[in-house]
Amino acid sequence: MYIRSAIIAWISLLLFGTMPVHANSPKVELTEAEQSFIVAHPTIYLGVDPKFVPFEFIDSDGIYKGITPDFIELIEQRTGLNLVQVEGLTWKEAYDRAINNEIDVLPSVSKSSAREEHFSFSIPYYTFQRVLVTRDDNDKVESFESLLGQKIAVQENSSHHNFLKSIGYSKISLYETVEGALAAVTNGSEQAFIGNLATSTYLIREYGFTHLKVVTMNSPGDQQLYFAIRKDWPLLLSIINKGLASITEQERLEIQGRWIKIDSKVDYSELFEVIAIAVAFIVLMTLVSWYWIRKLKNEVRERKSAEQALVFAKEEAEIANEEKSTFLARMSHEIRTPLNAITGMIYLMKKTEISTTQKLYMDKIQQASKNMLAMINDVLDFSKIEADRIEIERTSFNLDTLLHHVMNIISFKIEEQNIEFIIDKEPSLPSAYYGDSKRIGQVFINLINNAIKFTPSGQVSVTIRKAADYGNQVILECSVKDSGIGMSEEQIRHLFEPFVQGDASINRRFGGTGLGLSIVKNLLDRMGGEVSVHSVLGEGSTFVVKLQLEVDRDQEANERQQRVEMFIHKIRVLVLEKNQIHANLLRQYLNAFNMSVEVILSEDVVVERLQNKATSNQAPYDLLIVDYDTPMNKGLQFIESIQQDDVIKVKPKTMLLFPLAREDLFDEIEQWKIDIGITKPIIPSTLYNGIVEIFKDNLLEESTANYGELGAPDRSSRSKFQLLIVEDNKTNQFIARTILEQAGFNVRLAENGAEGVAIFLEQRERINLILMDLHMPTMDGYEATRLIRKEDAKVPIIAMTADAIVGVKEKCLQAGVSDFVSKPFDPEQLINKLDEMIKPLEPESDHRAEVAVASQQEEPILDRSYGLMLLGNKEQLYKRIIKNYCEDNVNVGEMLLRSLDERDYHEAIQIAHKVKGSSGNIGANKMYKVASALQQALSDRDEERIYELAQRFVATFAELYREVEQYTADIGSEESE
Repeated sequence: MYIRSAIIAWISLLLFGTMPVHANSPKVELTEAEQSFIVAHPTIYLGVDPKFVPFEFIDSDGIYKGITPDFIELIEQRTGLNLVQVEGLTWKEAYDRAINNEIDVLPSVSKSSAREEHFSFSIPYYTFQRVLVTRDDNDKVESFESLLGQKIAVQENSSHHNFLKSIGYSKISLYETVEGALAAVTNGSEQAFIGNLATSTYLIREYGFTHLKVVTMNSPGDQQLYFAIRKDWPLLLSIINKGLASITEQERLEIQGRWIKIDSKVDYSELFEVIAIAVAFIVLMTLVSWYWIRKLKNEVRERKSAEQALVFAKEEAEIANEEKSTFLARMSHEIRTPLNAITGMIYLMKKTEISTTQKLYMDKIQQASKNMLAMINDVLDFSKIEADRIEIERTSFNLDTLLHHVMNIISFKIEEQNIEFIIDKEPSLPSAYYGDSKRIGQVFINLINNAIKFTPSGQVSVTIRKAADYGNQVILECSVKDSGIGMSEEQIRHLFEPFVQGDASINRRFGGTGLGLSIVKNLLDRMGGEVSVHSVLGEGSTFVVKLQLEVDRDQEANERQQRVEMFIHKIRVLVLEKNQIHANLLRQYLNAFNMSVEVILSEDVVVERLQNKATSNQAPYDLLIVDYDTPMNKGLQFIESIQQDDVIKVKPKTMLLFPLAREDLFDEIEQWKIDIGITKPIIPSTLYNGIVEIFKDNLLEESTANYGELGAPDRSSRSKFQLLIVEDNKTNQFIARTILEQAGFNVRLAENGAEGVAIFLEQRERINLILMDLHMPTMDGYEATRLIRKEDAKVPIIAMTADAIVGVKEKCLQAGVSDFVSKPFDPEQLINKLDEMIKPLEPESDHRAEVAVASQQEEPILDRSYGLMLLGNKEQLYKRIIKNYCEDNVNVGEMLLRSLDERDYHEAIQIAHKVKGSSGNIGANKMYKVASALQQALSDRDEERIYELAQRFVATFAELYREVEQYTADIGSEESE
């Protein structure tokens, strides 16, 4: 058979001619830089594989031979390079030296991602294929499929061996060498051998194996050869690529023919057959040409038909995708609309006189509706991720507030599971960051919900630590650990795939869409974070999230300044907590607050400690913190017994730690004369704020209320505004109207877009804001908005819709909508959004802060009595705080004027905001109001007011500074802290 192939190839050469390989070889054109490189590097050192037959090898005489050396010879002739083999090396030694740039080129290698880290790769210059070799009298073997179920010979640990293992083929005969396997096929011991075409045919020729045939396999895995070149020599890569590109197809065929051909002992019966083929060859060429012309015509026809089919399939796919989006929109609308009614009615019910039990029932209904909404949002978020339309925002947020929000959402599930839940946040960790708090919260909720769902009993803990700190950037490491059912390695491999759960029983037992973890992975990828998982089947799982965030230094500094001014350290605290984990966390948090803390596990020991303090005339404990479940008769009765103990003369303040879902206990705090109660798990800022609440007697909260942002609307101020609600659903009309009228707004209703437009045009002078539903009969919200915008470009229009899919928000903005509210809406959030929208509409709102400043010109520069009241009339403490305030801000006037000269309004706003925040808490009310007015003017870019208020700011601070200096003259600088 191989004689026939060789003679056919010879006849082809006679018919079509041959081209000499080396005669008149064309020189490639090199740039000046490439020519200079060759001059600078007269010798290029090669690392070769001495046994890679027939591509490159060292023969018995020590000569470098093979396909690759023939290509190298042509490259040298065309480019002028001098490529020299480094002798005496094994392939491993040559490869290691090349990695260290001790060898310049590896001329015969395949490409992989690992190798691309160390080398630049040329264009490929040779491709070889996987083949079957069997006896030529074996008519049963015509393809790989015909061998299924039979034994196949293969070289052990070769790529072909790995290929058979990867497809699960088990009937394999392993041979140490290729020639051994080929010999077994030749003598009939084996049916067939799998190898690569080049090596197999070369060894058949070298060892004189006869009566063999080669069958091409259509399996994947064709391999190519490249020159691997050191990365720091890009010019060498360019030169070699030019040399390879200059080698013609005819030259490549000649090189291949020299090394890949099969000899066989001549069989005269075959010779006659070959002669007959030669005689018929010309006739066959004519017939074949005619056949291929017809076939090509058919193929052109089929290709055109296939192209039309592809266009049709693409159109069908686009229609299907549009139908999917429409279905999601309709599903969202149809489910969110009744959910809006449920959440709205719950909100209104909670405003009425209901019992604690009824309130708990309301909370459970509300939580169930939130769970349904979360499932809808998972599907919609996945749709957005698929469409690459999800957006990541960057706003300032407080991590502790975010954790509170997460706890509120998951508390219902923790109560259902009756498991222990712990949050361990590093006390020194900053709380203020820039990032997308909504998406970060979504990551926390999905991971914690997942942990709770698969933990029938035991514990779920959340640990938040700082993994790294790069100035303003920190890497947070958040781990969610559970003692649940755990996962196998196979389950972990598919964990982050959409709509996938551990196995079919998981969905039946635990429910869910299988989207939560997929969404977590996609959101973290978009925020530059990562998630990993460690799990042991039957023992539990730990998910670890790493996320880099920027610290909001200004907000963090303000919060720390407030904590310093509260000055609550040196408080003596006694803690009763039987759970060792919670006890350690409480000790860690209280120590971080610079408090003296003693943690006791037994209620009897606590009583003994309190009594000993009283009888030994030692300083008593200031605060007693009691876990509700630790005392035998629970926390309420235990605290009552302490209060009634006549031995304990000085009673400590009391704080009770409630289980997460026992909100009903808050109703009993006042009855049992407990100072404050907070829920577990304990978040550091919650614990700190609770202690401040106890020892400052709510004064800090009053301060914030008295000196917060000017102009925050209340119920009476809202009564000046009339809202138009355009909504076709009667239930939604009732809920929205009731909520907004209870908040103080005047409300007018319209049942569709056409009616809404008519009412607005009739009463446009009285309508201050419009709430617009999008899907209504007669005229939808988009068209109604466009018509209103033609008449009035300024009236605020807020879209209300149950469609929360990709593209709706963009359509709203294009129609002229001012803002966007998704149903079901949170009533408090809706009222807050309306307050923001109407604030600029309030009469003379631009100058209210200035009026407030002007009306208080006669008030003292420093209200000492108010400042002392905030600190329990501790005058020396108050003096130290206001002295620190002045020292911290001594250059604030100069900094403000410099930022205004440079027109850096952002920096000026930060300066005014910082001074405003700290001034209100020391009784510097006049300074507070000037700073507030200046901040507002800067935000409005009102040049005239900015100049006037800046001068007043500097003068007021100078006056305040003199007052403080005089008042604190008896305080030495060494006392300032």
